[in-house]
Amino acid sequence: MICSTLRTTVLSLLGMCLLIPWELAAQAAEPARSHLQGFVFSGGSNEPAAGAKVTLYGDTGVISTITDPDGKFSFADVEPPGLYFLQASYLGLHAEQNVMVHAGTVVQVSLHLEVPDPNMSKP
Repeated sequence: MICSTLRTTVLSLLGMCLLIPWELAAQAAEPARSHLQGFVFSGGSNEPAAGAKVTLYGDTGVISTITDPDGKFSFADVEPPGLYFLQASYLGLHAEQNVMVHAGTVVQVSLHLEVPDPNMSKP
């Protein structure tokens, strides 16, 4: 009986020792994910701009989203790391900002919508 319990314990410990390095290797193989999130506000106020269109321009393309009722937006799994151009618009108002995204980080951004400059150029 003791021999059987000892054998089961040893086999369980051996199995865990083999499983832990495998899990660590799987985690190391996954690239670090980056996220870009923030809020859009209307003008100089802190009123959330619900329904504003937020567009992210990068080397690999363009993606857009709409802010929620609290003016919040989020872009998950932003790849590759680097410099991105972020633009928001709502009811004739506009905001833009360059954003540096590093691997494995969560970047927080606040955009304040204003009347657009007629001399502004698009990316």
